[in-house]
Amino acid sequence: MLNNISDIKNEFIVRNQSATTVAFYTDEILNDWIKQSHIAAAGYKKWPFTEGRISTTFAALEEWNFEGYRADSFRIITIGGYRLKKLNFEDYLIFKEESPSDDDRVYSDFGNVVFVNPNIDVSGTLTAYGQYFPAELDTSVPTTKTVFSDRAEEGNEAM
Repeated sequence: MLNNISDIKNEFIVRNQSATTVAFYTDEILNDWIKQSHIAAAGYKKWPFTEGRISTTFAALEEWNFEGYRADSFRIITIGGYRLKKLNFEDYLIFKEESPSDDDRVYSDFGNVVFVNPNIDVSGTLTAYGQYFPAELDTSVPTTKTVFSDRAEEGNEAM
């Protein structure tokens, strides 16, 4: 079972039939590979344990940028308990052109920016549900666990 950074390093060395004394695979190289593969494996699919929500007070702004969340990952947005309908970005732009004063409860996302119709007839807390980026690994501590360690062993295997 690959449970932490040390396990992943050892497994890499074993699978590549290298001795632990081989100087070609330095800790610095292995740490960089582990960090890069952690990002790639975490982004491979929408892992249920990397889904999260973020809340803020709604103001009549159109653009919202939620740091730490993946681009185009917001699937549900509610404001004041009302669920908004998601439009793809092109349809949202058409909606804004054809009905600039309409108060439909719609939103879209493009990249890391969420666009909410500023004319909607609700107020309160904006809650967005999406896919967040896992925290960067501290590979200097051998017992550091990855985002997969306690949830999905196949993620560490993929790394």
